[in-house]
Amino acid sequence: MGNFIGTFNFIELCLKYKVNNFIFSSSCTVYGNRDDSPKEDDKMLFPINPYGRSKLFIEHMLKDTATANKDFKIALLRYCNPVAAHPSGKIGEDPFLKPTNLFPIIQNLVRGTLKEMKIFGKDYPTKDGTCIRDYIHVTDIAQGHIIVLNAFEKENEKLFNGNTVIYNMGTNKGFSVKEVIEMYEKANGIKLNYTYGERRNGDATIPIILLKCILMDYIMNKLLIKIISFVNEIFNHL
Repeated sequence: MGNFIGTFNFIELCLKYKVNNFIFSSSCTVYGNRDDSPKEDDKMLFPINPYGRSKLFIEHMLKDTATANKDFKIALLRYCNPVAAHPSGKIGEDPFLKPTNLFPIIQNLVRGTLKEMKIFGKDYPTKDGTCIRDYIHVTDIAQGHIIVLNAFEKENEKLFNGNTVIYNMGTNKGFSVKEVIEMYEKANGIKLNYTYGERRNGDATIPIILLKCILMDYIMNKLLIKIISFVNEIFNHL
């Protein structure tokens, strides 16, 4: 609710001061738990948790604003799972609260602030029974934002068709929880302590990793960084 109200207030300020280019950090969680790939990004949206629903509510609010204000342009960037750190190791994720995402949990395990991590579910219909996620590097997300900002300024018709555009930011390749753990262990020569627990409510099995990530295709193939580099950079950040 806080995000929704905050965005509403922010949109009002944008309209008041004629800030007409708006990039919204949305999420692929708006697609929910589906095993097919919709041909249109604004069709068949079924978020299965409060986070995904909140993102979808804000998307609708922004679309309505753009419909009512012809000069107001929005780019909805639906992220997959942002991970890793800057290659220098100087900038990375360090959550203040208890993390619920896989990579910061692994960080805490390596730091020693967490004694054991739990994998939620081992009976999903995947090759090793654990959930699959499409992970995107944080620097790729930053590069994607720069491209969209430049498109706003240049009114790039290749990226913009009308005043509302939607792009998925991901690599189109997924990795299971167990695969990520094993890669981390192999890349850094350590053993992670983990156990299995029950499935967690709101977790999708394979959240639309096959959905075409248009923005990533447009940027260039070099952004499809291998997952192995993610775990090395996170380790360097610790």
